[in-house]
Amino acid sequence: MKKIFIFVLFLSPLLLFSQLSVEFTQLNISCSSICGGIMKVQPIGGVPPYTYDWKSADTDPTDESVAINLCGGKYEFSIIDDLGARVDTSFTVDVLKSPKIDIYLTPGDTLYIQNPTAQFFFENPDIDNNPVHEWLWDFGDGNTTNIQSPLHTYTNQQQYFASLKISYATNCDTIFVHPLRVKTVKLFAPNIITPNGDGYNDTFIITDNSEVQSSSSTFKSENSTYPLINDFYISNELVVYNRWGKKIYETKNYLNDWTGDNLPDGVYFYVLNCHGKFEDEVIKGSLTILDSGN
Repeated sequence: MKKIFIFVLFLSPLLLFSQLSVEFTQLNISCSSICGGIMKVQPIGGVPPYTYDWKSADTDPTDESVAINLCGGKYEFSIIDDLGARVDTSFTVDVLKSPKIDIYLTPGDTLYIQNPTAQFFFENPDIDNNPVHEWLWDFGDGNTTNIQSPLHTYTNQQQYFASLKISYATNCDTIFVHPLRVKTVKLFAPNIITPNGDGYNDTFIITDNSEVQSSSSTFKSENSTYPLINDFYISNELVVYNRWGKKIYETKNYLNDWTGDNLPDGVYFYVLNCHGKFEDEVIKGSLTILDSGN
């Protein structure tokens, strides 16, 4: 009897899988502020047709091998061929480089309602490689200007978010946001009182900083000549402690009239809670009593 041997060769799917790979080509580079990137993938090897899975990216409705509306950054991607061979990988979308803009204000990021005016500036450290062509300031209160270093005055005590829209290479735009706050008042509290009855620095006077020439200012005892805390806030509470944390003085709606209550010379600590229409503020500090005679 003649025997016939039949040999059947099975190809492992793993061999097919190992032959499947992909190559990405970015078809355009968009502005960093616009998700307009386009990426095309080219399968290499495997058995078509292919199934493309662009994960979080949008697919071109006319070509599944193309992803559209891409922002800058990294994306995950998968592809499966007709025999189930699969590749999981990722690709990175490039964007046009945006200048790194530094924004700063004078006199600073905190303004006070007595003089709520600031001048805005911006600098481009990379001006030689990526110059700015146009700019537009938005002060966060409905006012805008294209002046490069404008002055602006605010009218309300609150948090604002100013922004700067700049245009650079190939008419790309980027918006930079800078927070600032307009507060009720900048209060000054001295760090020393001398309740010796000579008519100067006899009382603990907390007042508008604009009334003070320096931290060593001398206050006359006629405290009515200085604005009171409640000239700026609805109410306030002042508490004074000794160095062991014992409360030795407490009052509501302080009137700049505390002379130390004949306490011995030494260092004390205070907490002032101010309650305003737009915001509250807590001020803490230390106070030295000298020449009390105790």
